[in-house]
Amino acid sequence: MKSFPESDTAFGLQTRALAALHRTSELKALCEERLKRSPNDPFTLRRTAFGALSSGDFEGARSVYRQLVNEGKASASDLNGFAWYSLFQGKTTNEDLEAALKAAQLSNKNASILHTLGCVYTELEKIKEAREVLIQAMDATSLDEPDDAYWYAFGRIAEQSGEVDAARANYERVTPPKNELDLAGSPYELARARLATIRQGKK
Repeated sequence: MKSFPESDTAFGLQTRALAALHRTSELKALCEERLKRSPNDPFTLRRTAFGALSSGDFEGARSVYRQLVNEGKASASDLNGFAWYSLFQGKTTNEDLEAALKAAQLSNKNASILHTLGCVYTELEKIKEAREVLIQAMDATSLDEPDDAYWYAFGRIAEQSGEVDAARANYERVTPPKNELDLAGSPYELARARLATIRQGKK
């Protein structure tokens, strides 16, 4: 950073290191300082969203993605993030569906983005569409059986369909990511939250 203070690569690595050290307030301040020099810079905004996510601030991350959308600078990944993180707030809307659909279109139906689209469909109780999109995504990546992301997704479909025992079984198959930095915003977090909700419903 001293040698190349404007380097995106160095800045990205620095923000990731701060997140790994749980120094999120420094990460936020670093992004704010860089935005003062380069207002509305997409790369810095994306690292700002990353910083928000590392501290569990999903609304903060979504507000950054919304800014990128409003400025016409949103990539398929940004739109996908906007839609995906709505799942953690429990208030997925048609706006999120539109974002996920556009992300799928821009990415030429990237499997990861199709997975998000399937999950958004599920939250909106569009079960048929959700199942079709998720199977399409699995086929695109040659998955013979679900991985963690899909165990969560099919668990949520089961739960929305009233099949609570099947949902619980699927959620319990979701394992935490190996890298701690990937925990925030992961299918594992969603699965744990749904399991907690199911347990509360049993009481």
